[in-house]
Amino acid sequence: MRDRYHIEQRGHACSILASDFPNEFQDIIDCLDGFVLRKSHILTPGGGKSPISVGLDGFLHRRGWKERSFDIKILVDDKPIPLPTHKIDNFKNEVGLEVEWNNKTEFYDRDLNNFRLLKELRVLAVGVIVTRMSELQDLFNKLGKGPSYGPSTTHWKKLIPKVDGVQRYEVFTRISVDTFRGPRIPPSPYLSSAGVAAESCLGRAGSSDATVVVRRCECRHQRARIRSCEAI
Repeated sequence: MRDRYHIEQRGHACSILASDFPNEFQDIIDCLDGFVLRKSHILTPGGGKSPISVGLDGFLHRRGWKERSFDIKILVDDKPIPLPTHKIDNFKNEVGLEVEWNNKTEFYDRDLNNFRLLKELRVLAVGVIVTRMSELQDLFNKLGKGPSYGPSTTHWKKLIPKVDGVQRYEVFTRISVDTFRGPRIPPSPYLSSAGVAAESCLGRAGSSDATVVVRRCECRHQRARIRSCEAI
């Protein structure tokens, strides 16, 4: 699993998840461990929910996770004012997980803002976003599906700048090309870094070193002490 996913966290999210929500933590590990990115998933025409999201969401729903909406209002001079929020696709026991495979990048803003608000209202403890590695574009191009996964869609390099702008307690998982099983396609050189990044979460969850931010992110996140939401 450490070779197949790149995982980063903010705000000791993995430690919180492992210690306070061990069942949900195990659900997420089992879900990702059993996931296989198939050629048919990539070649499936768009227009609806992707097979990747259907598979990951379906696994969690079988474990008791639910799609959850929240009816939030604030009172101003005894007058209730609705506060719109978006549903979370997978929610269980104060843990939320969103899969963003090939949506518009605005979905990241929606997810992160939703996590922030629900955290401040003490409804959400840990938020998780699962997305794709930007380098998977090489694979899509070789399969003739490059235009379907444009630069303005959800992928790792679009997510992290948004996360850095509004830090929360979060864990972020990206799917690497090693998750792809099918006709062998020459791997890209970026693969060597995927396993190293995963150590920061799964290898050390619960330890004092749990917050390990890969590459240049570490110092920047140490400086950014913004009120936030635990997210994976």
